[in-house]
Amino acid sequence: MPSKREKWETITALSSATGISSLSHSLTSIVELSISCENLFIMKILRSKIFCVIYLKDSNQDDYVNIGQTEFVKINKNPNFEKKFILNYNRDLNQEIMIEVFAKEIRNHDYEDELKGSVETTLRDIVAMQGSQLKLEMKSKNSREAKCYVNLVAEELSSNKELVDLQFKGTNLKRMLFFLPNDPYFTIAKVNKDGSRSVVYKSEVCKRTSNPYWKPFTLRVTTLNNGDFDRPLVFECCDESEDGHKQIGSFTTTLNELCKSHVYKNFELKKKDRVNGKIELTSLKIAERPSFMDYFHNGVEIHFTVAIDFTKSNGNPQKKKSLHYLDPNNVNPTKYEIALRAVGEIAQLYSSDNRFRAFGFGAQVNGVYQELFALNSKEDHPYLESAEQLTTLYKQKLNNITLGHPTKISSVIDKIASDAQEFQNGKHYFVLLIVTDGVLVSDLWKTKESIVTASKQPLSIVFVGVGNEDFEEMEEWADDEYGGSYFEKYPDRHIIQFVRVNNFVSDSCTWIYSHSEFEQNVVRKIPEQVVDYFIKNSIKPF
Repeated sequence: MPSKREKWETITALSSATGISSLSHSLTSIVELSISCENLFIMKILRSKIFCVIYLKDSNQDDYVNIGQTEFVKINKNPNFEKKFILNYNRDLNQEIMIEVFAKEIRNHDYEDELKGSVETTLRDIVAMQGSQLKLEMKSKNSREAKCYVNLVAEELSSNKELVDLQFKGTNLKRMLFFLPNDPYFTIAKVNKDGSRSVVYKSEVCKRTSNPYWKPFTLRVTTLNNGDFDRPLVFECCDESEDGHKQIGSFTTTLNELCKSHVYKNFELKKKDRVNGKIELTSLKIAERPSFMDYFHNGVEIHFTVAIDFTKSNGNPQKKKSLHYLDPNNVNPTKYEIALRAVGEIAQLYSSDNRFRAFGFGAQVNGVYQELFALNSKEDHPYLESAEQLTTLYKQKLNNITLGHPTKISSVIDKIASDAQEFQNGKHYFVLLIVTDGVLVSDLWKTKESIVTASKQPLSIVFVGVGNEDFEEMEEWADDEYGGSYFEKYPDRHIIQFVRVNNFVSDSCTWIYSHSEFEQNVVRKIPEQVVDYFIKNSIKPF
């Protein structure tokens, strides 16, 4: 069996990549996929938006797996999406990709997603373009529409570990409408080998000003230019409006040129040789990003906690439709037992001291509703040492409690976040695995508040979804790029991961068919989240 160090090394190698290749596959390389569209047939409906959903499958899969979606962009014929997809690329596998393009339009006073078309290809074909665009004609529902295209660019990422911090401000930007002030924002795009562009950053919009001061931001150098400091970067400044955007002007530079400016320089925004304002680089800093293994080798300890949902929304355990159904013949495991076998193994394997805490929540224990209780009934020492012990105690509890109401996941998060708050010396990090059916009706807003508070602590949260709920909120929270937008107040950093158990359950529904794939999906984000916390709190690994 691989050592704990070897397990974490494997996960760290995969932590920045998305894909469905299991841990047993040889990782050939990691590639970054950029998506843009061309000549979309669209109706200019106010507040409508365009987005893409990407699916992937390899030779070991029968069906496509949804691996994420782009951001929403205001409706236009040629959207260039900022969000990148980092994928495991294995030359030995036939990795098929499907991309669906949607318009989110307001109809009957509500948003509806309309499929505009789709394309299919393989990751191998995209990579073979060697940094140039692969242009694919979109299959559209309406054959009478003009030809539309999806453009894909894949780059094998360099090993550069540097981060670049940047901040810009604008001066005397030309008003695009005489009677209205500007709402300016900017994008930065890297230029590809064939001259096409891939947007790598879009700023926030500064409202009603011709002298914007945009927030500082941080990019990986691999994202900005894949380690090539002389790669052209196109800076484009635009005025946002209800019906799209109007270009104020643009300029082209390189990271090398930016770095050589000892006195931060001004760049002229030009449009058709006319200067429409200036952009000033106000700060720039480049530093190497430590890796998770740097912290691991320096003695950081990872502590896992498992929390199990015992609320009424799971169904009466005496009825077969219940996710907690106890087979009187003890032949078929409960849906939760299937998940807990795998979750328990992960918690034991990856915890630094080979043990983990286990709690239940939302049940009547001895006739009293308990928001949180130790699975082993030892509130002062709730530690377990194996998946077998976890599943055994889980079944014992089911026979001695009554499923309760309401569901209060926030109480679980608050408890573990409070524990983590006591350990901020850079030597400890906590991971909470919440095994739940996803019904948050009574607790949704408080759970969001708890996540925002927890994001300041050395803590990651993995929601393990059991059953057939749509888990929409949890999937939204887990979005690395845009999950924060679903909260009233932005979390301090991304700490959420979501895994749906049904994606890994066998046809007989009695076991998880690939523990390695499930394991990868549960812990994949943790190394990066650990590093994010330490960097944000100025904790160095050495």
